[in-house]
Amino acid sequence: MFRFLTALGLVCASIGAPAAARAQDEAPGSVARVVGERPAPWIARLESLAAVDVASLPRASAGHALERVRGLRRVEGMVGEARRAAAQLDEARALAILTDARQRVEALTDLPGSSEWLAEVELALGVAAAQAGLQAIANESFGRAASLNPERSIAAAEAAPSIVARARAAIAAERQRPFGVVAVSGPAGARVFVDDRLEGRAPVEARVRAGRHVVRVEAAGHRAWGSAVDVLPGSAPAFAVRLSPTRAELARRSLLQQESFDASFLASAAAGLGRPVRWIEVTEQRAFVVTCTAEGCGAPERWSEEGLAPLPLEPGDAAAQMAQARAWMGAPAWEGPGGNRPPPRRPWWRRWGPWALAGLAVAAGAVGAGVALRPERSQRLHVLVDPGDLQ
Repeated sequence: MFRFLTALGLVCASIGAPAAARAQDEAPGSVARVVGERPAPWIARLESLAAVDVASLPRASAGHALERVRGLRRVEGMVGEARRAAAQLDEARALAILTDARQRVEALTDLPGSSEWLAEVELALGVAAAQAGLQAIANESFGRAASLNPERSIAAAEAAPSIVARARAAIAAERQRPFGVVAVSGPAGARVFVDDRLEGRAPVEARVRAGRHVVRVEAAGHRAWGSAVDVLPGSAPAFAVRLSPTRAELARRSLLQQESFDASFLASAAAGLGRPVRWIEVTEQRAFVVTCTAEGCGAPERWSEEGLAPLPLEPGDAAAQMAQARAWMGAPAWEGPGGNRPPPRRPWWRRWGPWALAGLAVAAGAVGAGVALRPERSQRLHVLVDPGDLQ
């Protein structure tokens, strides 16, 4: 039972880790789509703030639905119920419960830890069958348990001494069986597990001992696949696995292809991804951001050196606000509502004004000097004689 509870903990941890990652990722602006002229510098600035995931929109890990995990928890209750029935010498009821539990686990083999869960069910089924005198069924169940989880052994307190001895003998014989091969092909890069052991990335040929095994294939952004298989000595059962994308992966792909702002589409993408989405349009000098959730999109914001700040907008609907934001984007950097600061002034020696004034001063000085140094004209006396005065 200890390993059974340990397996439950492993499955819950595999669910809890993505949940914690999702909680961290669900900060506002955790996913962004950047479009426009020269987006790379803006992407670098956004990523430097650790505020968003941009550009490639990283795929989510291969998550598992919570309701399927609850199915494994239900199996735990069934095993306990079957053991209580066997303790009351109601082996028929115990066998019926455990047979149902086996079918439930085999339908959940896409979950991590399912091989240990299945081994625990087979071990309990073997004890109930041996107690009922069904030795062939007991030996088969004990062998399957050993094949699925070679580290699991039956304890002395779990059954009568004769049944414990039979179980240990069956488990020892199972560990000596010859090997077979399981060949798995699937999406490039998909991880292939056999009995929760990572065998590599597809395609894989795993060498395992003959017997019952659980094969699982996982890939980021896709629903996991799993199956319980019986491997014969020397055989090579082959599986060509096709994984279907998750809802979040479909939303991610659509967002990567989106080239124009669409509030309803972005709200749908946010719902599919399970976290807010930021639509960012950029030019070389400016950018504005619209944050969208499953409930809808907010007003545009402008980018400044200090971070994101509200863009002063006149009251109106979303279309009018987007028009104002794009008008601000197209205005010169020192004009328009909410504009950036003007470009820095050039040094005085690189501006034409001081040099023009200096030129005028030099010209005026030259003219003044020329006037001051010009020689004076000689003065002449002109005498006019009136002939009438001589009479």
